[in-house]
Order: sequence, then C-alpha cells, then structure tokens
Amino acid sequence: MHDEAQQSDTAATLPLPARVDGRAVQALRKALLEVDAPVLTIDATAVQFLSAAALELLMIAAAQRRAQAQQTLWRGGTFAAQLALLGASPQTIFTGEAA
Repeated sequence: MHDEAQQSDTAATLPLPARVDGRAVQALRKALLEVDAPVLTIDATAVQFLSAAALELLMIAAAQRRAQAQQTLWRGGTFAAQLALLGASPQTIFTGEAA
C-alpha cells in the first residue's frame, strides 16, 4: 500500500496498489485519515483486485468527506469494473471522475 497521499493545500492524490485486500485496508484507512485537502483523488489506475472491506472503507470515507463539503474523485482504467464486481459503481461513491 502506498501509505502517503501527495497533498497540497487544495488537493491530494492517493495512489492505490494493484491489490487492495484486507492487509492493505489498515494502511488505506490511515492514509485516508491523514488527508485534509478539500479535493481528494483516489488514483486506482494500478488496481487489479479490490476487496469488499476496501470498498466499504472507500464508501465510508467518501460519505464523510461529502458531509464536510469535500470532494472525492476517482481515476483508474479498470477501477469501475472492479467496483462492478462488488455491486458498486463510481457514481454511487465518488463525487466525480478526475481528469
């Protein structure tokens, strides 16, 4: 797990590893808690496997950020397909897709 987000005062990017499984969830949780930028991009371009626990964590984090008027964007070629395997879609979790 990439344990640090690249962050500025206005935006942060959190790159996810190829495998976001139960072992990676704790590091992902820590990294998400450390982000305080108003715009967070989850960079999932490398993701090949996403566990249900990781999906749940992303959903909770995005909902909490939305409640604080913060945006959570996503980026990733096959990430939407990974979400679909778990019955979710980017539109139900994130506020938009990063350019």
